[in-house]
Amino acid sequence: MRRLLLALTSVCAGVAGFCVLHRSSERNIDLEAAEIRQWQAATNRLAREEARMAALRDVVRDKRSQLAAAQAQPGMTSEMRRLLDGNGPGLSAAAWAQLRQQLGIGWNSSPDYVLVSKEAAKRLFYDRLGGTPKVGREASEVACDVLALTPDEQAAIKTILRGFSGQSRQSLRVERTEPSGDIVAQYTVTGPDAGVIASLSSNFTAEIVGVVRQQRADLLLPDAWRQFQGDLSDLGAGETQTITVRQTVVDGAPDLVCELKHGQSSYTTPVRYANYPSGWFLTVFPGGWQTLAVREGFALPAHFEK
Repeated sequence: MRRLLLALTSVCAGVAGFCVLHRSSERNIDLEAAEIRQWQAATNRLAREEARMAALRDVVRDKRSQLAAAQAQPGMTSEMRRLLDGNGPGLSAAAWAQLRQQLGIGWNSSPDYVLVSKEAAKRLFYDRLGGTPKVGREASEVACDVLALTPDEQAAIKTILRGFSGQSRQSLRVERTEPSGDIVAQYTVTGPDAGVIASLSSNFTAEIVGVVRQQRADLLLPDAWRQFQGDLSDLGAGETQTITVRQTVVDGAPDLVCELKHGQSSYTTPVRYANYPSGWFLTVFPGGWQTLAVREGFALPAHFEK
């Protein structure tokens, strides 16, 4: 009997020890995961700060070059130096004319280009981004010319835009409702919220600055972000939309219709090839209606491709 009690006591002690070790191991795993997340966040902040520092170094280098060039010109006045240093507001138009004359440049100095100030360049109206959301965004041809973007810089910007497009699409929240009755499929999709968009905007700016530096980034942003954010509206940014696919009969033949609800409004459209109810549809269902039909197990109408 004593031997049995001793054996049971040993087993219980072993089980208790194992449970303690298991809980300790789980805590260590949680702590390690938290430390990894903190390290990743710190790494991202460091990358953004390094990009800002590099941009500031470029600004300082440009200012020093301008100052050295101004000092080397005997006809350079104090007003001209103020203009070169970026302290032009309040100075007369004559000062600008004198500076252009001193530097030997004017509006007709080149048959291909017109000289404008950086402030004026910021206000020029043109698409900073080219391409399409479906195919992929990139710097527009005009932006490439105005900002003198190199092929490597153009490729880097295209990669950044592709990455952020993927991130925004991954942030969609999708909820499925079990079909019943004449309903063959029902999904509710919520687009990226304000917090996600703000984070995307901040990181987008930091990465663009890291590629083209601050001065040219100022000429590209924020118009490029506003244009990119317009693409996010196709994903229903910050909004909740519900699609409901129902079986129906049209002219005696079975058919399918899709109802899209958005807030207090709704509209219904027949289920047809390449006729999608919202911009996020192909993100959730990459193959279109065929993907949804296979996933939910319903048949597409005979005249689906008409």
